[in-house]
Amino acid sequence: SAIPSPYTHGASNAAVYAFWDDLVVDSTASVRTGLVGTAPERQFVIEWHDVWSGDRQSRISFQVVLHETGDISVLWDSLDRRRSAQGQGAVVGIENADGTDALVYSQFTATLASGQGITFSPPAPGTVSGVVTQAGTGVPVPDALVVLNPGGATTVTAADGSYEFVDVPVGTHAVVAHRDDGVCAGVDATEVVPVGAGAAVTSDLTVGPGTDAFGNTCSEAPETFLPAATTLPLSGYNGSVEVSLPFPVTLYGQAYTTAWVDVDGVVTFQEPDGALTNISAIPSAPASGTTNAAVYAFWNDWIVEEGASVRTGLVGTAPDRAFVVEWRDVWLWDWSAQVSFQVVFYESGEISVAWDGIDPSLAAQGLYGVVGIENATGTDALVYSQFTPVLSSGQGVRFEGPGGP
Repeated sequence: SAIPSPYTHGASNAAVYAFWDDLVVDSTASVRTGLVGTAPERQFVIEWHDVWSGDRQSRISFQVVLHETGDISVLWDSLDRRRSAQGQGAVVGIENADGTDALVYSQFTATLASGQGITFSPPAPGTVSGVVTQAGTGVPVPDALVVLNPGGATTVTAADGSYEFVDVPVGTHAVVAHRDDGVCAGVDATEVVPVGAGAAVTSDLTVGPGTDAFGNTCSEAPETFLPAATTLPLSGYNGSVEVSLPFPVTLYGQAYTTAWVDVDGVVTFQEPDGALTNISAIPSAPASGTTNAAVYAFWNDWIVEEGASVRTGLVGTAPDRAFVVEWRDVWLWDWSAQVSFQVVFYESGEISVAWDGIDPSLAAQGLYGVVGIENATGTDALVYSQFTPVLSSGQGVRFEGPGGP
């Protein structure tokens, strides 16, 4: 099909189309690879050798060369005078991952010739720089860890709070600042920025104190998944089920003995009034499609199908038990890109959230989700992330009440 185009069965995205056609690789033909040169100027070669389409007596060869420098070359050989051999039924070009952009050299036109080729070159990289300051005071924060996603490049702020990333590829990036004391930096410590060819982008970030008005605190730390063996009767796109808690759970000073677990990554202590599909910033007043008095482990529009499940488990002995709620192998749009996460209620009073299976995409890292806790009236919340891609596998956060666990 023509490119760009969204993914469909029998097609692809995030691709180099060297000579996309209905080709045959028989016993005489082959597809080969090779590595040429030395770092940092190596070339990885993929060759279709003596393949054919329509007439096995008329064979063609072509290559894709992936340059370590970032260029991508396509070359053709043994193209006879048939229009099909010259690309009448083929597509040559490159396409992005979601099928919204492509650079086409030829598309169902007989323009290819033996001994000829093309090179696709990436746009010039840009820079991202800024200053990290403390919320409320505006004082620069030195030694803060700053992460650039996707890719996970890191740097540390200087004495004046400044940082810089160079050679940033063109595209959309999330810039995330982490405090050096493990306290949650807050929503304003993340910004999603577009980087154009050769652009110099400024992203100034503010790290917060990791507390809310009630006095709850939030801290970042690695978290290990706890076992959850009991599968809840939840599946599909929406729905919740009530569960009895093995010990009282206190949130914003209110103790609860039951909760509702929702498909969309939320444990709420108020019975939901319909599906929690109106994913919104917290805190927020009661409204249709939302809830309050809740722990948002990873509030998003999840799907529980294709082997996914929502589970609970109880670990330990009183007075040190832990009640686990896990969303296992759930997915958003692509069932092959599955995410798992847990919320753990500790009998000591702490609440932790952890994630696993987070891939490099900004969506999996939380670009469309909410993580935090909220009170019963929707007037106070402690937010770890809110439509900001900061989540990573093996990491988690802990929420504690004002008196500690």
